Amino acid sequence: MVSRQDLSLFRGELFAVRYRDRATRHAQAHFRYCGLRGSGSHILPVLIGEDGAAVQVAAALRHSGFDVRAIRPPTVPAGTARLRVSLTLNASEAAVEGLFQALGPELAARRVTASVCGIR
Repeated sequence: MVSRQDLSLFRGELFAVRYRDRATRHAQAHFRYCGLRGSGSHILPVLIGEDGAAVQVAAALRHSGFDVRAIRPPTVPAGTARLRVSLTLNASEAAVEGLFQALGPELAARRVTASVCGIR
């Protein structure tokens, strides 16, 4: 037998999944601004390549108010440094748009051809 509390919890989890999926679809629509293709997931590994460029782009995005981290060797193989962007339930559509509007110029300024999930 399912209790009201169980149903309430289920509805909350269903809302969270739907909201995250909507945020992911919204983010994918903005990938083109940066010349990226979507990963299909709410975790977006943006491959940069060189460690220094990944650190610089991540620092610039943090300075703009986005919590984006550079993932570098030894966590990933040399030459595959990346940014880890994770969409959470508190990420508004405006924040997602702002992230990609900030990311595009940062990549262009460093002449980085980024990719998502190894697709260049």
